[in-house]
Amino acid sequence: MKLIFLIAVLGASREEPSRRMAITIDDLPFVSAIALPPGEIRARTAKLLDHLQRRAIPAVGFVIESKLFEARREDPERVALLDLWLDTGLELGNHTSRRARLPVSPSRGSSSPS
Repeated sequence: MKLIFLIAVLGASREEPSRRMAITIDDLPFVSAIALPPGEIRARTAKLLDHLQRRAIPAVGFVIESKLFEARREDPERVALLDLWLDTGLELGNHTSRRARLPVSPSRGSSSPS
């Protein structure tokens, strides 16, 4: 009986807690969409998505709607970049253009500002 209890305790103490994480990427379709040629943006996006997919890294891309437009018209090449995300099985979210200003409080253990 004591041996069974000892084995159970030793086995339980070696278990590591289950941890998961996901990557979030802001400012899609691409942070420098205006500064780079479309072919370069597509190549960089494909490379990033390939790395995420091969390593089975869960990720969510947050889209800035205004970056989907060129001269006030929707740019099909930029929209196609988002299709690459979805085709890879990743998720997309809406990146807000305005954020609420939350009050800042000092961290625990620090002195309050004077």
